Amino acid sequence: EPMTVGKVTEIETDVDAAVEFQYIVVQLPEKVAENKLLVVKEVGKVKDPDTGESGHVVHVQGEIQILGEVNPDRNLYRAMVTKSMDLVEVGSLLISGNIPVYDTSAKVAQSSADAVVIGGGGSTDRKIFGSHAIVYLNGGSGKGMVPGSVYPIYKKQSTRTKTNEVQNPLEIGHVKVLRVGNNFATAVITDAKEEVQVGDATSPTLSR
Repeated sequence: EPMTVGKVTEIETDVDAAVEFQYIVVQLPEKVAENKLLVVKEVGKVKDPDTGESGHVVHVQGEIQILGEVNPDRNLYRAMVTKSMDLVEVGSLLISGNIPVYDTSAKVAQSSADAVVIGGGGSTDRKIFGSHAIVYLNGGSGKGMVPGSVYPIYKKQSTRTKTNEVQNPLEIGHVKVLRVGNNFATAVITDAKEEVQVGDATSPTLSR
C-alpha cells in the first residue's frame, strides 16, 4: 500500500475540494519532518501478470505546505494547496515527496531491463498510451531500475492481432523511469512511433 503519512480532513471554505492557494486541514498521526507533502487518491491496482503481485495506483491531486498545528489532541494541521494537478479532495491521502518534474527529451536507450507495461495513469482500465503518457512497469529496483533510466519499448504483436507467426521485435518508442519501488516502476513515454499497449516490453525477448 502507499506509504501514507496522513489525510485531508477538511476544506476551510466548507466544500469537498480545494484548488491552488486554498486552505485545508489535514491529520498527521505522527509529526513529519517535511513541511511539503503530496496529496494523492488511490484509484485501483495493477497486477504483475508474471508473479500475480499487485501494485497500488494513485492519482496525484496536488502538493501542500503544512502551516501549523490547529488541534494537538487530534493531530490536526492547517495547510495550503501550493500546487494542484486536480481538485484536492477531503479524504485524500498524504505521502512524502513533490510533484514530479521530468524532461522527456531523452530518446536514446541508456539501459536494459526485462519489464512489461502493465498499466498507466488515468485509469486502471486504460490499455493504450501515447507520447508523454504515464505507464507502470512490472520492474523496479529489484531489476536494477533507477529513476532517470531510459529504456526502449518493443511492440507485442500477439496483443494486437491473432497470429502464430514469429516476428522480429519492433522498437516503437522509449520510456523514462520516474519513480521505482522494489517490484514496480512509474515511467513516462518520451516518444512513440505508434501507440504503446499493455503487454509491450522493454526487452525484445519479452515482446514475442
